[in-house]
Amino acid sequence: MHVQLRCPRGDMAAPAVWFAYSPDRKGEHPERHLREFRGTLQANACTGFNQLYETGLARSPSGC
Repeated sequence: MHVQLRCPRGDMAAPAVWFAYSPDRKGEHPERHLREFRGTLQANACTGFNQLYETGLARSPSGC
């Protein structure tokens, strides 16, 4: 799992990046890694992320 935080244009704060290793693509891994997360999540087509969207814990960015 790779998470990248980009700051709004003109913001001087450094962007953040987070990597978490998972031995497979099972949904239990993103659910555990992101259990406290609430907000917009852009994920690849891995079905392991589906549960986060289905439960409403995460939403897709507009246009994705």
